[in-house]
Amino acid sequence: MNTSKQVNIMIGTVLLAILVFGAYIGYEGTRQAHEREETTMRIAERGARLYIGNCRSCHGMEGEGHVGPALNKPGFRIIGEHDASGAAPTPQGEADAVNAFLINTISCGRTNTFMPLWAQRFGGSLSDTQVRQIATMITEGRWDLVKEEAAIHDAQTGDTKDTILVKDTGALSLTEKNCGQ
Repeated sequence: MNTSKQVNIMIGTVLLAILVFGAYIGYEGTRQAHEREETTMRIAERGARLYIGNCRSCHGMEGEGHVGPALNKPGFRIIGEHDASGAAPTPQGEADAVNAFLINTISCGRTNTFMPLWAQRFGGSLSDTQVRQIATMITEGRWDLVKEEAAIHDAQTGDTKDTILVKDTGALSLTEKNCGQ
């Protein structure tokens, strides 16, 4: 093979590599957004299962409130940049404040309420990851996942609304201290 053909093949290979890498770079933002959505969905699903097992007896079947306050309300919803509802995104500072409030409340409980502390590092039963999963489910507003997972759970266990929701608050104790809120 002569030198001219080798040079042309190398130039063609370099141009092809530039096109392939350019296409990859152009697609990377879309891929990241899709992956972020998928990851958030998996985290929210885990949060829904944790909510069913730990929270709904006090906060209601789908966060509507019962003995504990309602969690299924717009004030806890964080709207992202690419939200399908078309609503304006929640400002970052406000989103951080809502997230911190939920994580601190779940982790540390609330003094003089029935809300106990849940974080293992403070003596509760949930890991920090599990606390964040519940907070993510709440801030994403994924109460549809709670409904779906609860239907499966309740069908397997035979639980009903009457057996799940707290009826006698005398059986609960007030949280006398928390971890520094």
